[in-house]
Amino acid sequence: MPQAARPRAIIYIPPGVDPERWQRACLKHCTRRGYEVTALVIDEDGSKWTDVARMAGSGEAEVVVVFDIALLLADRIPRTEEVGIERTGELPRHRRPRLFRRS
Repeated sequence: MPQAARPRAIIYIPPGVDPERWQRACLKHCTRRGYEVTALVIDEDGSKWTDVARMAGSGEAEVVVVFDIALLLADRIPRTEEVGIERTGELPRHRRPRLFRRS
């Protein structure tokens, strides 16, 4: 039986953060999830999100991995929003991803 293909991921590092720290954390996440990293985009001036959207839209990857979705540019297209928690102005708490089982 052939082995299933690993999901492909693009790691996106937005401007204004420590790229080395975020890269390490995102690579660890991809390893834990079994993703094949196809691109690492370090965006120093906020202009590379369109490249990430183009790569994801063209099928180069199924997943875009970011360290903290709250730090993505607000005017990015395609727009990505997180519904799971309401931001109240407090510092974001980093939490482990939750895995949901289907019944």
